[in-house]
Amino acid sequence: MGWQEILSSAPRADERNDVEYFEVEARRVLNPARLPWLPFDLTLNPYLQCELGCVYCYAREHAERRTRGAGEGAGPFDRRIYAKTGAPALLREELARLSRLGGLGGKEIALGTATDPYQPYERRARVTRALLEVFATVEDVRLSITTKSDLVLRDLDVLQAIGRRGHVQVNVTITTTDRDLARSLEPRAPTPARRLRAVEGLARAGVPVGIFCMPVLPELTEAPRDLRALVCAAREAGARWFAANVLFLRGDAVRAAFFGWLQGAFPALVPRYRRLYRGPGAPEAVTDRVARVVEALRRQYGLPASVPWPEPRAGPRQLSLFEGAPPEPAPEPPAPGRRVGRALPHAPRGELGAASA
Repeated sequence: MGWQEILSSAPRADERNDVEYFEVEARRVLNPARLPWLPFDLTLNPYLQCELGCVYCYAREHAERRTRGAGEGAGPFDRRIYAKTGAPALLREELARLSRLGGLGGKEIALGTATDPYQPYERRARVTRALLEVFATVEDVRLSITTKSDLVLRDLDVLQAIGRRGHVQVNVTITTTDRDLARSLEPRAPTPARRLRAVEGLARAGVPVGIFCMPVLPELTEAPRDLRALVCAAREAGARWFAANVLFLRGDAVRAAFFGWLQGAFPALVPRYRRLYRGPGAPEAVTDRVARVVEALRRQYGLPASVPWPEPRAGPRQLSLFEGAPPEPAPEPPAPGRRVGRALPHAPRGELGAASA
């Protein structure tokens, strides 16, 4: 049974306002990142589609491909959200398979590459938390989490447990400190102030945390004063790194959503953006200009683009505690993101999920 049939027949679990939530049986959870420019080894997404509704989210294209043919059964990208039930048990099984093949071997796992792992429904479903509890039993795991939600603070105890046996880093996506603009761009995401408080809470708890300013929007959020405000706020909140990429529009679904929003919110900018985005990326003159400003701000505020993973701890791995079947490989959406410790300042659209993405 393909994803189209699975999504069309998924039972409804909850409904809030105009958003419906469904639960689907996951077939696998760890997916290898096969494309050479993806800066991590394995990906993990507890949810399909994303309630946050960010107008620039590259995951719209990924969702469009996955649900093509499902018709109305798949539902709008930000109105029908699917939780992968059974994902924690599958993760244990898949880690067991990796253990029998020699363990993780320094592989980096990215949680939240195609949709935010802290969907509002996570408060009830607790799928992400259960996955983190599995990772907390593993020696020397390298786990990065990308989110726009302050709900991550709920799981401080589990994140600290992962940090005691392995390594975890959290990337909080913040595109602007302007509350009104953020609400327009990311209609159901927590406000920038709440996300900065999440950064502060993670930093106080000893969880390595940084900022993803992704995407930077030409003419809207690229001004040096605006980027300075965000870098300064990140530093004050305790962020340890600051990464930024300019808007990247890959695929018809993403372009349609973004230009539809732009026409309603900033119609005077539509001609300018159509000139800039004849292809998926902005011209090199734009990306280079933003990169120079961001690099200067990083130097001024002492924030690198990334930090390296610590060296593996001594001692045996514990993955053999788990048993189960191997994962089935599946490609992830074409979003390059970032390997912690290896910055990609000019990579296409690296917001990594959060719708984020």
